[in-house]
Amino acid sequence: MPDLRKNLEALAKMSEGGDTISALEENLELLEPAFADWDNEEDAVYEDVAMLARNNMGVNAAPVLTSFVTSAMEKASYRILDDGSYYGEIEECQGVWANEKTLEECRKVLQEILEEWLVLKLRDHDKLPLLNGVDLNKLVGGA
Repeated sequence: MPDLRKNLEALAKMSEGGDTISALEENLELLEPAFADWDNEEDAVYEDVAMLARNNMGVNAAPVLTSFVTSAMEKASYRILDDGSYYGEIEECQGVWANEKTLEECRKVLQEILEEWLVLKLRDHDKLPLLNGVDLNKLVGGA
């Protein structure tokens, strides 16, 4: 889902000074490319995330999601493995890791994995870590 962050940032900018929920409802198509290749079960995730954003009045969903991803990426740690590849992980987000030939590719893939992990956590109403004051558990109804 490489376009998810870019699209969430675009939604956040559209909602500045206005009603975030309305901006999300009017511009949900910006999120669709990120979910284009998903199967039917994963399509339900998109619908759940879209519904979550629409139903949580007073919550600026797009900026909060972007802040969570940014905060998590700031906590990422990287190391060079014996084979010369780069390994990156976000310890606070269990299961979020990447292993690539270059540091730049490792960071890119790590963020994609994080975004996919986040969507699944939101879908399943799983408890999410508190990162730099960003608490997404409020979005999922106090998971």
